[in-house]
Amino acid sequence: MIIKKLNFYFILIAMSLVYAQDCETGFSYFLDIENEYSNITIQDDGTWFNDGDLQALSDILSENDFDGSMTAFNLGTQTWNEGRLRFLVAGYYFNGVETQIHTIPESISNLNDLRKLYLEWNNITELPDSFSELTALVQLYISNNQLTSLPENFGNLENLYILDLGYNQISSLPDSFINFNSLSYLWIFNNQIMELPENFCD
Repeated sequence: MIIKKLNFYFILIAMSLVYAQDCETGFSYFLDIENEYSNITIQDDGTWFNDGDLQALSDILSENDFDGSMTAFNLGTQTWNEGRLRFLVAGYYFNGVETQIHTIPESISNLNDLRKLYLEWNNITELPDSFSELTALVQLYISNNQLTSLPENFGNLENLYILDLGYNQISSLPDSFINFNSLSYLWIFNNQIMELPENFCD
């Protein structure tokens, strides 16, 4: 009986190793992530995760003041599909983060399949130029931070449908702002805006 059980476990391990080796380049294999992390939802029950996405999450942890024992999977509330991070809730509130984020790393651009991003109530003062490479974003909530400006190419986020920039310290909007052809909801109240880009109302 003991030998049969051992053989069964060896078969399981071998199958796991074979499956792990079948991952596409740029992806890493993790088993039972949903069971290990209560903040994770995997829509397709996948077990491989994009290395670039994981690196961006790890960089957020390392460039801010998070507990050094945390892993990329600990950050906020995450939803994954087809090995890519699709939704990230990292606002400073319940189901978000327990430590305020003040720095967004350049590697945020790795999250180029992210659809929804929640960053409210943090202490973010600026966004890197690479933020504008999150071109799959449909919803961005970054209200109640300390933003004073936006990247010049912010309008590259042309798939945005909802954008919440309220309660920041933004003094002006980049000219690329008028590229938001899909934008239907814009909250930008309680800022320091003195002028708007030409043709803003178009």
